This record gives sequence, C-alpha cells and structure tokens, in this order.
Amino acid sequence: MNHTVAVAESDGILAGFAALDVQRSVLSQIFVAPHAKRQGIGRELFRWALSFCPNGLTLKTLIENSESRAFYKSVGMVERGRSVNEFNGREEIEYSL
Repeated sequence: MNHTVAVAESDGILAGFAALDVQRSVLSQIFVAPHAKRQGIGRELFRWALSFCPNGLTLKTLIENSESRAFYKSVGMVERGRSVNEFNGREEIEYSL
C-alpha cells in the first residue's frame, strides 16, 4: 500500500502529519502534536488530503477517541459504520465525506 504523506511543522518542530492512500481515498493517519492543537493544523492537513480526493475520502478512528470524532464531524464527515480494529481488538468508527 502506497501512501502520500504531508508533514506540518511550526518553528522547526514537528506539529503534525497525515498519510493518505490516494488510490483507495483513505486517510489512514492524521496526527497533530498536543502543543500544536487548536491552531488550524488539523484542518489544513485535512484540506490537503481532500485535494487528492475530490470525490471524498474515508477514515477510521477508535470509538473512544472523542476529540478526533468531534473534529471529523466538524469538517463534515459522516459516520458510516462500526467495526473492530483487527490489530488491537477495539471498536472503531468509519467516517466518510
């Protein structure tokens, strides 16, 4: 699986990153460092991912990750289903846009 990756930095320090499987339109990773939250970095990384997926994208997040779930809803993503993560056995939610 090939991914396209974006890295965000602030004052030379890693602030976040995103990894996108462009062929499948799946945002497999998006991360913003705690010191960089609430500065628009997550939204910018999300816009970057959408620039490769004009017809929308999907992603999964753990159900207990309430902060991420709130972010995904705020950018217009819709819950499409739930499953169990094959690596850690925890429940996750799939979102799409």
